[in-house]
Amino acid sequence: MKRPRRVASLVVAVAAALSASFLIVRIRAAHTPAPEDLGMPSGRLAPCPSTPNCVCSEDPASRAFVEPIRLAGPADEVRRRLKAALEALPRTRVVVDEPGYLRAECRSRFLGFVDDLELRVDRGAGVVHVRSASRVGTWDLGVNRARVERLRRALASPPAG
Repeated sequence: MKRPRRVASLVVAVAAALSASFLIVRIRAAHTPAPEDLGMPSGRLAPCPSTPNCVCSEDPASRAFVEPIRLAGPADEVRRRLKAALEALPRTRVVVDEPGYLRAECRSRFLGFVDDLELRVDRGAGVVHVRSASRVGTWDLGVNRARVERLRRALASPPAG
């Protein structure tokens, strides 16, 4: 009869350790500060690091390249559509809203990891340049590229109204 108690105790101990680990990871993920290279200090979005957890339309020679989003129209309409599309993405909130630039924080469903999604409107070219990057880790399982493609599909539909 001692063996089932040992097994039960072991299962409880493992479950407690996993729960504690999950909680620690979630707390750390929620409090990871934004990187310093966000924004457009040089008039462009920052290039992606060498890790495969980022995509960017401003560096066509990189393996992290993603096509910019074609979006033309009056400046106020483009801005309205971009902001609405960002706000429609799950677990996403716009944190910077400036003329020609938007930045949003996108949280993962389970652990709350934050990815930074940046949009730069290039009126001359009629495109929106995009950069989506994970704050932590080295691989994103394709989440950032998928997010950009989801945003592209949302913006491809005709504007409401």
